[in-house]
Amino acid sequence: MRIGIIITIKDRYELTKQCFESVANSILIYQNIFFVLVNDGSADERINTLISETNFNNCEKIIIQNKESIGIANSLLVGFEKAVINKADILVNLDNDTLVKPNWLLELICVYSSLKKQFGSVVTGFNTLTKDPATNKERHPIVEDFTYHYEKKSIGGINMLFNIPTYDKYIKKNLQLKGHWDWNVCKSGARFYCTKPSVIQHTGINKGTNLNNPDIAHDF
Repeated sequence: MRIGIIITIKDRYELTKQCFESVANSILIYQNIFFVLVNDGSADERINTLISETNFNNCEKIIIQNKESIGIANSLLVGFEKAVINKADILVNLDNDTLVKPNWLLELICVYSSLKKQFGSVVTGFNTLTKDPATNKERHPIVEDFTYHYEKKSIGGINMLFNIPTYDKYIKKNLQLKGHWDWNVCKSGARFYCTKPSVIQHTGINKGTNLNNPDIAHDF
């Protein structure tokens, strides 16, 4: 099983550094892991140095430089396609404002491997229970509680793990649509699962939407 981990980067040097450090310090025991780092036109020159100098446990590293910003969805699409060309069987995406626990990838793979049906299944390590203030309903409710994972009605796009057939049917086309790509994936018919507890946290909550009620993993 060859795993391609795609990290999209757009400035935010300090958060990116923390993200890289947490990933580099995590357990990456699979020999067939490689990284695709997509720099989406960052203005901060320190980002280039950070990308080139960070060593992810001696894993293969592919660097893509967007001369001008094309946005997170298009950057992910570029990164995923590069991983597919490089013969990935499993795709994983991380934002550059996340932190991971040392066992994050192992936990994701364990949940994925335990699923009876892997086609159409998306696994995350980020379980947010925040509520929509307009309706007081959970944004991403739990459907079923298992011993080591949850089945979720939907998930945020902070990170997702899936195989290539799932990417082709449920992910790729939604990266090409307007709007929030992760929410479009949630409406596509895929099934969603989350590690228990969360093994990834969203740290960049000072910008963007839902600032008064940000999506964070309460069990990280």
